[in-house]
Amino acid sequence: MYETPVSLLERIRSGGGDSSWARLDDVFQPMIRRWLAQAGIAPSDVDDISQEVMIITLKKLPEFERQRTGSFRAWLRNVTVNCLRDFRKSARRKPLATDHTHFDQVIAELAAADSGLSRLWNAEHDQNLLRYLLKQVRAQFAQATLKAFTRVVLDERSPDEVAAELGMTVNAVFIAKSRVLAKLRETGAGLIE
Repeated sequence: MYETPVSLLERIRSGGGDSSWARLDDVFQPMIRRWLAQAGIAPSDVDDISQEVMIITLKKLPEFERQRTGSFRAWLRNVTVNCLRDFRKSARRKPLATDHTHFDQVIAELAAADSGLSRLWNAEHDQNLLRYLLKQVRAQFAQATLKAFTRVVLDERSPDEVAAELGMTVNAVFIAKSRVLAKLRETGAGLIE
């Protein structure tokens, strides 16, 4: 599981500059936008709400206290839920792009820490970080190395199966996985633990 580390959050909390905030925004804004779209928010409102989530995140980050692994992920989910609730209240004066029952159900399920939707949020968080980091390192690896890594790590296929599919040795698959993981850790320093 990929976690947002204390170091990046602390840099932002202590006024560590626009680059730290931009990095956090680059990672999480796309994920939040996808979740809003899945909740049935009209495309014209997704920009406003996702921007509101990120503004509140910036404002409230000094109050955030990391309690355990995954605390930031849960905190960001709660910020998103609260923004959805606020939107739902304000939307009573205007039509929603989705029916109210579905929208309320999405909010309730996302608010519940142990719900299936919250588990999907956690998985999406991890995949989102991984996709972001892979984009950063892609140019540094041969296509076969990235394919081996992707098949083993993302597609969860066995190294034996991947080796046979790609015409590599099993050892070469393990080396590819190891090299990409090492680069991801290096690139993600300050973003993942």
